[in-house]
Amino acid sequence: MCASLSKKDVQQAAMPAWDLIDLDGYTGDFSGYYNPKNLDFNMTPPIFTSRSCPFTCSFCSAHLIMGRKYEKKTPIQVVDEMEYLYAERGMRYFAFMDDVINISVKHVVGLCDEITRRNMNIHISINQGLYIALVEKEMVDALAAVGLATVSLPIEHGDENIRMSVLNKRLKDEQIHKVVGWIKPHDIFTVGLYIMGFPEETRETLNKCVKMMEDLQLDINATSSLIPFPRTDVHTQAVRDGLLLIDTDEVWDGKEYFDPGEKRGGFFIQPYNLSMDVLAEYRKIFNDMYFFSERAKNMNAPSSLVSTGETVAS
Repeated sequence: MCASLSKKDVQQAAMPAWDLIDLDGYTGDFSGYYNPKNLDFNMTPPIFTSRSCPFTCSFCSAHLIMGRKYEKKTPIQVVDEMEYLYAERGMRYFAFMDDVINISVKHVVGLCDEITRRNMNIHISINQGLYIALVEKEMVDALAAVGLATVSLPIEHGDENIRMSVLNKRLKDEQIHKVVGWIKPHDIFTVGLYIMGFPEETRETLNKCVKMMEDLQLDINATSSLIPFPRTDVHTQAVRDGLLLIDTDEVWDGKEYFDPGEKRGGFFIQPYNLSMDVLAEYRKIFNDMYFFSERAKNMNAPSSLVSTGETVAS
């Protein structure tokens, strides 16, 4: 696990050595990306304003890599990096990649104020997603004002009880609808992130996912199959109750690997009260609901726009 930085270390952390990187090797065709300002860009450099996540979602393995101690840079440090890439390297579209960027409203608004002060004409995306339970309208308005083009919303599941009791995610339906209501007037491209295939899954819980997608009317609904990463709560549960469809020891031996497109129809856990045939039925339903809005269907979005896992590259 990474050693923890002190507050002083974080404040004094040097800017990443972008000057040592030949960015020409990372360019591509981004014509399918949502770009309301019609900016000219051929890459979206990743920006980290903080690291780690203090929350305890049952399926998440991020804390095993980054720890749970949340540490953040100052807005000046972050925007110094962005301004260098903007002025010296011609970057116009930035992807915030924090595990959770919005622990603090003050942090997010401070970033936006600093971007505004430096008069940068840019787009940004929030790829890993806003932690919806902590989103406030002030934060949404500030992000929209500095060019937020695309935002991921880790709703995780359409059933409130699954979110609260199974995923250990303190997120109610009311807050999800409220946040989406704050975002939509800004015409920001929205990507809903969902997970299917929990041990407690039933037709009823999956139907609630479908209804949530229909009610929210986001641009993209990206539904991943649950991956029981070792040392997560859901993996411990699946081992204890004999639900695993894969020998995770063989993953580390190189004989198996977590790939939703391969064996077992893309699933790794047998739910308690649901057949694999029904899971496969809903997998097709969610695949068909992926590009949901008309602009998502018509914008020729690249297949890499949303990954099959927990992250988004928008």
